[in-house]
Amino acid sequence: MFEILILGQVIIYLAAIFHFNKKTLHWKNSTQTNPPSQNKTVTDTAFGQGKLTVSPLWFFVSFAIVVAHFIFINIKYNQFPLRLAIHYNIQGQADRFVQKSWWTVNQLLIISLGIVLLMLGIFYVIKRSKQEIAPSNPQVSLQQDRKFRYYWSAYVVIIAMFMALYFFYFSYATLFAHLNAWIILSLPALIIIFTIGLALYTGQSGYRLKTGTASGSSQTRAMRNDDRYWIGGMFYCNKKDPALFVEKRMGVGWTINF
Repeated sequence: MFEILILGQVIIYLAAIFHFNKKTLHWKNSTQTNPPSQNKTVTDTAFGQGKLTVSPLWFFVSFAIVVAHFIFINIKYNQFPLRLAIHYNIQGQADRFVQKSWWTVNQLLIISLGIVLLMLGIFYVIKRSKQEIAPSNPQVSLQQDRKFRYYWSAYVVIIAMFMALYFFYFSYATLFAHLNAWIILSLPALIIIFTIGLALYTGQSGYRLKTGTASGSSQTRAMRNDDRYWIGGMFYCNKKDPALFVEKRMGVGWTINF
């Protein structure tokens, strides 16, 4: 049932985007009186020389937590109960068990390591993705793009640390039967609030961030905002664009050039 609900959510999400993208394109075609402006891309050749992200060395903290997690559960392996709780209800009571084995004891550790590596990969995408500079306001958008990457790189570093600690706590709670439902529920809730808050604060490409440079106006649009290159409004596919990682057109974050 859980998997069916997740699949249904994805289908509804995609269907809504495709539907409203189609209506938007129809509305634009029916109201557009002037021919579309020429695509133009602005590039700052010194973009990579500045500080775009926080230091990747911060990930050593997350990896150190994972290593400590590994040492802890393998030193205490014989003390773990023969039946391990692998699922808890909303009251924090165990409602599913498995027999103890090396895999079941280390499973949370492996998941934790996977999440930290995932965050490290996202960090790499943030650092290596192509710059998004609006031709109409190059100076403003350049500063916003830099701050945007910096804030979100700090975000993935913090998330990696908290998730590593989160799974470490699960192993500790399993061993000593000291599970706190508030900790289990509060951290995901805080991460969701933190994510939404940061997304609303920065906006895509950092367009909501304030800079010390005055903004201008122009009808020139960026190449990656061209409807022809966005399939269904979601999937970017442009053979003329050498960038592998680009910013999403909707929402906040990055996607790939298919």
